[in-house]
Amino acid sequence: MFFYEEILRAFQRQKVKYVLVGGIAVNLLGLMRSTADLDILVEMSDDNLRKIVGILTSRGYRVKQPVEPVKLAD
Repeated sequence: MFFYEEILRAFQRQKVKYVLVGGIAVNLLGLMRSTADLDILVEMSDDNLRKIVGILTSRGYRVKQPVEPVKLAD
């Protein structure tokens, strides 16, 4: 399993509104590009951000910026 499959499956289960961009998106389209990160554009609604933060924090991811992720929509 690729590192991002579990995250994307959780996004689908919770109906997160997102789109993949960057290297992973290119790989999924069939072109080979070496990458080790997951670039995601998300809808900035409160509900969508809560879902995303819940999914990612439950899997051990954390925010590097000194701001609460759910407050980003403000």
